[in-house]
Amino acid sequence: MFGVFCFRKLNAISSIFVLQLFISCMGAASQLTLANDGSGSIMLEYRISAELESFGRLDGNQYQPPVPASRNDFERSIARIMGMDLVSYASRQDGNDIVYRAELAFSSPEALSAFFDSSGRQFRIDFPGRKLIISFTEAETIDTAFKEFAGGILQGYEFSVSFTVPGTARTEWIDRDGGIVSRFPGVCLVSGATVQYTVPMADLVFLESPLFLEISW
Repeated sequence: MFGVFCFRKLNAISSIFVLQLFISCMGAASQLTLANDGSGSIMLEYRISAELESFGRLDGNQYQPPVPASRNDFERSIARIMGMDLVSYASRQDGNDIVYRAELAFSSPEALSAFFDSSGRQFRIDFPGRKLIISFTEAETIDTAFKEFAGGILQGYEFSVSFTVPGTARTEWIDRDGGIVSRFPGVCLVSGATVQYTVPMADLVFLESPLFLEISW
């Protein structure tokens, strides 16, 4: 549900591939700050094409972003999570996009995990072990023509995430077999306690094999 995991798998032969593409046409940015006691804050920003949102409303089909967007969405999402609060919320039109921005506070690593991914498949935090693991999942097989079409629509959308941890940050990129890899899409920068990762959204949507970003401190 978190911005890190907003990209969806695409299936070129599916009858709903257009809808799957449209809900992937978005940019996402997030900033996570984690304190020594396991509490912290999250800033989330989603950038969604207003034109594609309008398309989703044709024939009475209400567009539904794959992540929380409205204030009610956020309030419903965190209502079930003890220790998670919505601090602020805003939305605005920015050129051809609608931008949603929310800041949340959490009181424990457990609340953070429940908000990101309660299953632990896409986000895991081992706070006593001083480690975060974020999973980026590969897309299903997509034919070349469709990939070129989708890549054009996704042009200009980025995914950006920042983690500030309570210590000196270190990163490793891991493949599906647990091996360390040196090549990955996008740019990952480490400065003191902060890790900043930025990548074109299309590179994540069409990821050819799963990758895991491990952040320790």
